[in-house]
Amino acid sequence: MHIGINTLSVIPGLTGGGETYLVGLARALADLDTVNRYTLFTGPENQKMFEMGRTNFEYVRMPVSQRRRIRRVLYEHWSLPRLAAARSVDVLYCPGNAASNGARCAVVLGVQSMHYRFVPAEVGRLRTLYFSRLVPRSARRADLVIAVSEDIKRTFLQAVDIPASKVRVVYEGAEDSFRRPPDQEIERELAREGLAPGYMLFVSTLKPYKNADKLIRATAWLKDKRGVAPQAVIVGRDPLGLQTELTSLARSLGVEDQVRFLGGVPHNLLPSLYAGATVFVYPSSIETFGLPILEAMACGTPVVGSDRTSVPEVVGDAGLCVNPDDVPALAGAIYKVLSDNALRDALRRKGYERVKQFTWERAARATLEVFEEAHAIWRGTSAGHPRRFHEASPS
Repeated sequence: MHIGINTLSVIPGLTGGGETYLVGLARALADLDTVNRYTLFTGPENQKMFEMGRTNFEYVRMPVSQRRRIRRVLYEHWSLPRLAAARSVDVLYCPGNAASNGARCAVVLGVQSMHYRFVPAEVGRLRTLYFSRLVPRSARRADLVIAVSEDIKRTFLQAVDIPASKVRVVYEGAEDSFRRPPDQEIERELAREGLAPGYMLFVSTLKPYKNADKLIRATAWLKDKRGVAPQAVIVGRDPLGLQTELTSLARSLGVEDQVRFLGGVPHNLLPSLYAGATVFVYPSSIETFGLPILEAMACGTPVVGSDRTSVPEVVGDAGLCVNPDDVPALAGAIYKVLSDNALRDALRRKGYERVKQFTWERAARATLEVFEEAHAIWRGTSAGHPRRFHEASPS
């Protein structure tokens, strides 16, 4: 089987979870599968991150900047299917929520985000319009659809008019690099950042729905109501310039000295940051999966997460999930973890066991099964003609 993967939706350093997902999956497929052929359709900015050094992996570099979205989309829908056909691709995987038009092979659509429905203002008017039209059409055109959580599957099926039997849930995985480092390494890495173990940790790109402000409010609640003052360490890029607003909030609540912003940090620093925290706080209101939850668990850090979207699905019984809009409830859950040694130990043990269920090897095996199934469907139903999007009643 010859498998094509469209990587053009991944822009290094900007795509966030989409980048982590596709790079992790591609590496796991390269380690797992030496039988099938793979062609990765890349752009000038992301080819290096997908180079696997495997003889059954080849690369087609598309001559289009991935940051120029309109031109990139045109290449995805017109040039890429022709290139795939010229290379006799059997299955084309499109993980960016929209499938290429006119492919002469089986198509698997990957759905990682429904942000165009949840937060259209952040996505932008043009992209919201694009996804609102293309996601349902892509779903009807695809032979099978991969969703990264049961929650996103439910949301997706509410937005598109396809049978639930077309959608397969394949969870993401935690990288092997996420494990608790030796204590001396943790102390050394934290000291370089001016930190000492025992803080509350938040890791995510700063966006309104990620609710970093709720952690700051919880920090103030803990100080005022429980008389404890742990440091809140906030890690993540700030593409919208929210740090100024968050700093002002911390100042107004009297906890400015307790809140530390590190911005984006090197990937190899994250395990020590996780391991040095007493509790990892993930109060996101909108999440399609939530990889930082697994990263924290893999490093032995207890988790307090929101009770929204996919977060409880990933946390399971290995953490505490509460309403992120209820600051006393969020702060109360954090206080339980901070003050109860037995609870921390229990959550740490459960976290280590929980994260074993989410590996990139398992994700690769399940994804490969979907590719094989889609190929069988295509061979059984196709007359060998390109299947273009058809107009159907809007869902």
